[in-house]
Amino acid sequence: MKMDERYSNASYGSAGLAAFFASLSLHDWGFIIGVAFSIILGVLTYRLNKREQMKRTKILQDILNKTDS
Repeated sequence: MKMDERYSNASYGSAGLAAFFASLSLHDWGFIIGVAFSIILGVLTYRLNKREQMKRTKILQDILNKTDS
């Protein structure tokens, strides 16, 4: 593959990507942003719940160890 072919492919690819994003309506952009925000919020909620469960498990384990001693 020659250097010119790489630049040509990169040019066509970026033009195609720009055309795709330019074809999206305001409603489509709102949907995409809403989905991205929901995914981010879901991941953050999962991580927060996981951390709280780990804290709770550690506290209960400490209580159990103290009562066994």
